[in-house]
Amino acid sequence: MFYTKSQRAWISSAIAPLFIVVALMTVGSASASSSQNGKRLSPLVKLEASYDNGEITRSERAISELKYIYDTPSFPSKYKLSASANEVMRPLKCGFGAASLANQTFGEMSPENQSLVTSFLARPSQQATYTPPGGHFLLHFDTSGTEAVPSADLDSSGVPDYIELAGTYLDSSWDYFHTTVGYLEPPSDGIQGGDGKYDIYFLAIAAFGVTIFENPGPEPWQDFTSYIQLHHTFLGFPPNLDPDGDQLGALKVTIAHEYYHAVQLAYDGSDDVWLYESGATAQEDELFFETHDNYQYFPFYWNAPDTFLTVNPGFHKYGAYVWPAFLNNVFSDTLMRKFWEYSRFSQGMDSFDSAFALFGTSTKDQFQEFARWSFFTGSRFQPGHFPDGANYPGVPLAQILPQVPFDSVVPLLPPDGLGANYVAMPTFGGPTGMLVLDFSGSSSVAWRLNVYLKDSVGGYETIELSPQSGQPNSDMKFMRYNYTNWDTVFVSPLVVSPFLNDNSYVLSASVLPHGDADASGTVNIADVTYIITYIFSQGPEPVFELLMGDADCSDRVNIADVTFLISHIFAGGPAPCEQ
Repeated sequence: MFYTKSQRAWISSAIAPLFIVVALMTVGSASASSSQNGKRLSPLVKLEASYDNGEITRSERAISELKYIYDTPSFPSKYKLSASANEVMRPLKCGFGAASLANQTFGEMSPENQSLVTSFLARPSQQATYTPPGGHFLLHFDTSGTEAVPSADLDSSGVPDYIELAGTYLDSSWDYFHTTVGYLEPPSDGIQGGDGKYDIYFLAIAAFGVTIFENPGPEPWQDFTSYIQLHHTFLGFPPNLDPDGDQLGALKVTIAHEYYHAVQLAYDGSDDVWLYESGATAQEDELFFETHDNYQYFPFYWNAPDTFLTVNPGFHKYGAYVWPAFLNNVFSDTLMRKFWEYSRFSQGMDSFDSAFALFGTSTKDQFQEFARWSFFTGSRFQPGHFPDGANYPGVPLAQILPQVPFDSVVPLLPPDGLGANYVAMPTFGGPTGMLVLDFSGSSSVAWRLNVYLKDSVGGYETIELSPQSGQPNSDMKFMRYNYTNWDTVFVSPLVVSPFLNDNSYVLSASVLPHGDADASGTVNIADVTYIITYIFSQGPEPVFELLMGDADCSDRVNIADVTFLISHIFAGGPAPCEQ
């Protein structure tokens, strides 16, 4: 069922908060000792770390990942958290990346391992088949044995209700992707699986689903035929919000997720895994918004916004679904379709650049906007952003800045490419006047700066900054007169280029006092001369802000301000705006 944005927001506000708590408890089922640097460990994350450290080869990693899915007892014990750690049996969100890596490294494997991979990824022979009414799919399943689907057949059709419902969800996915949005159909596999329909197999695997690409397709780009494996029952899987229950909720979103992989493979089978997985996880909401299974992956991206958006380890690539979800909200579904059209002939972020250009924007501009949407989540939610953003865990702050003025503060968590910091700067007790915030980032990457001014009743003003023409690509300045009228100033440095890690920057804040018309940092006779020249000789306005010449805080600049400054400087009168 499809929902409008307002309907989505209402559904989420009504039922999501409780699920967020349950989902985070499920994700955090490992002991606190299984976290490192604030990021949750899992057996597969440990496996990936072993590969990153050069301890195992790509093919060895691929074999181990497939063992996790298809033969969990044989998964190497050295990657398990403990003999009884729950994550060992936690179902993998999707086996697409593991199957892809196995195909890529097949030639590097020993004959024994090649035989093992072939057995894992081979199309099984099952006891029964069913074609849903749409006529596009052939579902293969068992009715008895260890891989039997649930047997209930309430309509006495001779086909298990579970299979009929899967067919309904598959037909909905087909109609949405191909009729509504206009994606290409997956290339035909000929008679593999029994006929030319797209094949779905229901198996006892330690994953929600796996999309396996097989052979190059007929097009001049890198398209591939594929088939899908789905879990045969989804019993005991993590909870979700679906009104039909956890089991059918998992079935729905896995069908949307895995079939979107099949659609992606109609365009390109050689791009980065995070693109496939974040995109497929976002599509779950497009088809089955009420399920919200993807909420359980929030922490793996949301808790570390300084990390590369584009990395693959662990569940991060699923938590990063908020990026394509943002794009789907802003551009409907057209942008992502255009992305995959460009991906036939270019890779990764280059395809985003081309797709954004069609809409008169850029990756840099959209990542800056995405960071704003991310900030306005949880308790900071503001309408006009993620429809269910009030139920997201608010993106965390990286640090609290010192009381102004301060000089040369550096980040505790320097952001990676397409990464962000969110930092708070309290204004209470600070000197009055004009706040001048200077930002200077590493010159190796492109930067943007978002500033959010929060008032005492929870309202916000947002300022999005980019480097000025002719200025260094890493330097920006923010100024605000009477900044202490705001409760808190939030500053968000953003790396808007996709490369390099731990990009540092320096933040400095100063306050120009009222009456400092020439912005020298002090109030003196030069300011008197400056204001007289402005009033009587058509000289320039006070620097940065006209009201910086308003020494008596009357909301205008006139000869009374000259008199006020002379009294302050030469007769010990009150300081500007002191009254």
